[in-house]
This record gives sequence, structure tokens and C-alpha cells, in this order.
Amino acid sequence: MEQSINALLMDEHDNVVTCVKEVKRGQSVAYQDGAALRTLVAEEDIPYCHKIALTDLAEGEDIIKYGESLGKLVAPVKKGHWVNDQNLKSVPRDYESELAGDDFVMQAKQSAGAPDLEPFSFWGYRRAEGRPGVRNHVLILPTCACGSECCRIVASQVRGAVNIVFNTGCSDVAANTAMSQKVLTGFACNPNVYGVVIIGLGCETVPHAALREKIQKMTSKPVASFGIQEEGGTLKTIEKAVRVARDMAQQAGMQQKELFPASELLLGIECGGSDATSGIACNPAVGELSDILVDMGASAMMSESIEWIGGEHILAKRAATPEIQRQIIRVCEAYEAHLG
Repeated sequence: MEQSINALLMDEHDNVVTCVKEVKRGQSVAYQDGAALRTLVAEEDIPYCHKIALTDLAEGEDIIKYGESLGKLVAPVKKGHWVNDQNLKSVPRDYESELAGDDFVMQAKQSAGAPDLEPFSFWGYRRAEGRPGVRNHVLILPTCACGSECCRIVASQVRGAVNIVFNTGCSDVAANTAMSQKVLTGFACNPNVYGVVIIGLGCETVPHAALREKIQKMTSKPVASFGIQEEGGTLKTIEKAVRVARDMAQQAGMQQKELFPASELLLGIECGGSDATSGIACNPAVGELSDILVDMGASAMMSESIEWIGGEHILAKRAATPEIQRQIIRVCEAYEAHLG
């Protein structure tokens, strides 16, 4: 009877494999190594998506997965045993030495291994400013936490409308206000947004009218705003905002889609909640898609730069210039220093 594969070897240089099924002590672990099917016996229970040692590993030895070091063992691990956070610890890296060393060279991908695909065209909505959108939403935008529930109700009553939940905006300090306004205006200027309906309370740090004026200076999209206190309460505000949002949605529905080249796309990459399979399936797939689109002239943007921590040296190796390489490292160093 053929052994079914229940573990993955992520790179030919790895000294561990990842069990994609829970393995009990005494059971066989089978994985593909190139064209060969290899097996070993689990000497203890291995949980789902955890690592098992392929050979006897000494204390202080690097654990290699994805062809990269995950850290060093603080205790020896025998073949067939579980490698986990009790015997594996990350260690500080000397990036200054690595950046200066010959082994830390830029490895920016130039279509190596990527499919040879012809650039495509996509249907989108033309915007007066910037890139086209692939959606045509009416955005219901709160200026503060107190306006968020009204925005949710308005969006639920209008086909084609979406809302965000904003949990700050009241009694903000200057730095928070600047960041909040950057985020809110960024939502409004997103190419997937046709028009914006703003709802504020009336006593927030930046009132709805001031936010409306900021957005109108940045874009020619239709923008309207309401203040709950000015309108006489939530019900009256919702009633007026729904009417305006419906009018915008009707206008958006009249806009015709057009064909745009792939180079006009901007791919936003966001961590949707990491789990043990992220590095096996999701991250490689999204990374491959990013490489393909960039090769076609499109752009990709990674958010949550703190998610780079632990793998920043890998990302830095793919930087286009030494300066970008160092910026990647500095971003992570600064955040680690902030937390420390």
C-alpha cells in the first residue's frame, strides 16, 4: 500500500519537515524530497502543522525551514522528535555585519521561476486622479467613533455603499489627529470609491465639514457631510445621509467600465490573520502573484511592516537598491526598539 504524504519539505536544505496532519507517536511521516518519497517514524506526538526533526540535531544548531534559519536549538533534538518553542529560540542577528558581507547580496527577482505570462487588461472605473478602480463604492465615512454606528446603518440601506468603523477622533492629541486624518482621507481617495458621505457627531477633533473640505482639495469625487448634533439626532442624520448616498449610488451606476492595462493595478497586501499554514500556502501564493503583476508593470504594496520582523533579512535580500535594503532593516529595528 502506497504511503500517503502527511508532511511537507519546504526547501531541499531544510532539516525539518512540517506535518500537515496530526501525527501520533510511532506513526510514519512521509514527505516528498524532489522525485523521492521519504519517510521517518515519529518518536512523539507531533501536532498539526508543527515541525519534526529529520536528523539528530545538537544544541546550538540552526533549524532550517524554507531554506532559512528559524533560530537555534537550546536543547538537542533527536530524529523524529518535535521541534517547538520549548527547544527552539530566535537569536539576534548582526545585520550591520551581514549587510556588509558578501553573503548578504541583493536577490531582487527578475522573473526567475515566474510564469512567462502576457500582460492582461482589466475592466475598471476611470478616476480623475490616479489609478482606476475595480469597484465603484459609495463610502460612508465617520469622523469619530460616535458616528460609526450611523454610518453602518446608512450603508446597510444603500446598495453599493460600504462603511468603515472608526474608533477614535475624539479629544485626540496632535499626532493622533494627523494620523487619523491621513487614514480617513486615504479611504476617501481610494480608487475603488466613487463618492463619499461623511457623518460626524459635532464635538470631534476634526468636524465633518473640515474633513469634507480636506477631501475635496484632494479629489474631484462627490463628497457630502452631516453632523448628528446639527441635524437634530441620529434618525434625522441617517434619513438625510441615506438619501444623498442613494443619489450617489445611482450616479455611480451610470459610469461605464473601461479596459485598463495590468500596469495600472496596485495590489495591496495585508495580513489577514496568520496561522500555521500561512507560510505553506497563502504567503507563497500572494508573493508569486505580486511578482507576476510587478513583472507586468503593476505595483504591490505591503502593509503592516511589523509583520516583517523575523524575516526582514529575507525581504532585504530582494531589495532593488542597497538603500532600500537598509530601510527594511531599520524599520524593523526601530519597532523592536520601541517595544523594548
